[in-house]
Amino acid sequence: MARVVLELNNNGIENLDKLKERMGIKTRTELIRHALALLDIAQEKQKDGYRLQFKKGDSITEVAHLF
Repeated sequence: MARVVLELNNNGIENLDKLKERMGIKTRTELIRHALALLDIAQEKQKDGYRLQFKKGDSITEVAHLF
């Protein structure tokens, strides 16, 4: 296992911790692992021609390319 050091300003740390709490995740490391897994899936699907969308009722919001 390797260690990675991230430099975030106070706002970045606050956002990270708020997201961690909202999701019920215990550690920042676990949150980052989940985020990386989701980003990996999204990138693979986007590469295969899929589009990322959020749907609520009849409303659909398409997300522009993530990267």
